[in-house]
Amino acid sequence: MNNKKKGIIIVIAAYIALLVAAYFIINAHIKTKDEKLRREIFNSISEMFGGDRLNLVDVDYHGKNVVYKQMDIPERPSKKLSSDDVIPRARSFDIEGNSMIDIDIDADWKDNYGDLFKLYRISNDESGAWHGYHEDGWNLVRINNVEYSQKLEWLDKVGGPQISIEWIFPYAVGLKRQERSYYYDFIPSVETAVEEAFEFFISNPKSNFLSDNSTDQFYNGKLERGCYSRIRNAMSEAANEYYWIKKDDQADYWHWGKPLFGDYSNYEERTSPMEYTYMYNGYYRVFVGRTQPITYSVYRQPWHPEKSEKKKLLLWFGIGITLLMLGAIIPLTVLYKREEKTANEGLQDKLKRLCNPANFIKQYDKDKVEKANAIYQQLLTGNLDNEKLMALQAQAVNELGIALIDDQLLKRLKEKVNPQRYMKPYDAEKVSLANELFSRINKEELTYEEFVEIEKESEKL
Repeated sequence: MNNKKKGIIIVIAAYIALLVAAYFIINAHIKTKDEKLRREIFNSISEMFGGDRLNLVDVDYHGKNVVYKQMDIPERPSKKLSSDDVIPRARSFDIEGNSMIDIDIDADWKDNYGDLFKLYRISNDESGAWHGYHEDGWNLVRINNVEYSQKLEWLDKVGGPQISIEWIFPYAVGLKRQERSYYYDFIPSVETAVEEAFEFFISNPKSNFLSDNSTDQFYNGKLERGCYSRIRNAMSEAANEYYWIKKDDQADYWHWGKPLFGDYSNYEERTSPMEYTYMYNGYYRVFVGRTQPITYSVYRQPWHPEKSEKKKLLLWFGIGITLLMLGAIIPLTVLYKREEKTANEGLQDKLKRLCNPANFIKQYDKDKVEKANAIYQQLLTGNLDNEKLMALQAQAVNELGIALIDDQLLKRLKEKVNPQRYMKPYDAEKVSLANELFSRINKEELTYEEFVEIEKESEKL
């Protein structure tokens, strides 16, 4: 096989191999980059909380107007109720199917309302939207560092760490019965009770949010003024080329607990705010609730830049590899076509090409130009017979020193008449003929006539 043809085949094979390799290399690059950027945004969530699994508490607002109105104190329940009675959608069972939750409603009522003579509801919204109207005096916001979120590929949600946010707010003030009548004169206003509750939570060492205990910090949160704004900004800044932090359309989880005032009539387990705690002294009890959480999770960017980047890289790599292939294959093809043309041209055309006087002008030789011109004129007179052509080729070889036997053609013919080719499978006649021709073609000073004769006889092989 011609070396140029082999080269063309090798280039095409290398081109296909490079395209396949580029596909896998680009896939590996995108995967590595994806993992790196995902790890970065996961780490950024951890850094928002100082690298710890604690939860943080901040003041969302304070000093707002307190709107309230008196309400009836909830009636004392008549019996002990189980979770099956009050919240059938939030039941929990042990392995034997027995209810694991048993709520002593009477004891709970005594704890909350047994010593009250008045109860004020804090809200200006009759629909029960307790948070967000800025007319409850103050709100704390708790930002939770949740370890894992659900992975929902069809929503581009990748799972991993998650941030949940919930608000802690006063929703009622109960005034306590006093042992002596004149003590009632010292009962503060609802506004004062709400304000004192706020001061307790943010400054009293007994506050849930000021404990140095890591367990308390995990379950209740650690007060850090300004952390809410800082984390909201950090969530925006954490976005990278592939990922961003986005609010979930529906929170991954919700709190189980007792609704405000123990009222299950409008209870919605995913959205209803729950009782959280209370702050009290000898005169009043400030009831504090918490909202159900909203959650923020890591999502892929909606335009899927990793896919467009992959397509772009494949396109550019493909164009680059194709240009390299064309840069190699075009010259090889031109040379191969030229060699094929040379190999298949007749003796008269070959003599025209080799005896053209222009071949001897660049390195000027007056004598060779004259001799080449004389031979070239005869070659242009028409189709010459074989005898005349053989005479002219002998004259060209002797006078101009040209070589009519092409090296590539000679090499190919030697390969064809090599006796070794006919040993497997063994063919005695072809081995004999090839042996004879191989001997003749390898002699020194092989003439063109001899070459043509051997080439003709090789057709029998």
